Amino acid sequence: MEGYDDSEYANFEEDLQITEEPFDIPEEWQNIKDKIDFLRDEHRDTCHEMNRLYNDIKESCDKLTSMNKMKDIFNGTPFEEAYSDLVESFESTMNLVEKEAQIRILLGKKNVLKNILNIKNSTLCSVCLEKTITHFNDPCGHTFCSACVGRQHRTCPMCRSPVIGAKRLFL
Repeated sequence: MEGYDDSEYANFEEDLQITEEPFDIPEEWQNIKDKIDFLRDEHRDTCHEMNRLYNDIKESCDKLTSMNKMKDIFNGTPFEEAYSDLVESFESTMNLVEKEAQIRILLGKKNVLKNILNIKNSTLCSVCLEKTITHFNDPCGHTFCSACVGRQHRTCPMCRSPVIGAKRLFL
C-alpha cells in the first residue's frame, strides 16, 4: 500500500481561493445566531433558577431538620402541641412539593435546551470527524476543517457540487 502524498495539495489555499477575510453574515444566518443566543440565555437562566430552588429547598430542609431535633426538647411539656403546630405550619409554608415539581420541570427544560445547544458534533468536520470546522464551501455551504478542505479538488465531498472556493468561518 502506498503512503499518503499530500504534495499535490500544497497550494490548496490558492487553488480554492481560500481567504482569511471576514465575510458578511446573511440576515437569515444572523437570525439563526440570534435564536441560538436566546436559547443559550434561556439555558443559563434555567440553570440559575434550578440552583435557586435547590438552595431554597436545602435551606428549608436544614431548618426543618433543626426544628425536628428541637421537638424532643418540648416532648412532655405544655409547649409540645404548640411547637408541633409551629413545625407543621413551617412545613406547609415551605412549599417543598411545589418546589420539587418546579425543579423537575426545569430539569426537563434544561436537558432539552442542552441537547439543542450541544453543537459539539455539528462543529466537527464531516469528513475526518476529528477536527473543528474552519471553512465552508462556496456555494453549497458544507463545512470542513482546514486539513480536509485542502484535500478537496473541484467538487464538494458531501454533495459533489462544483466548488467555486472555500471561505474561512469565523465562529
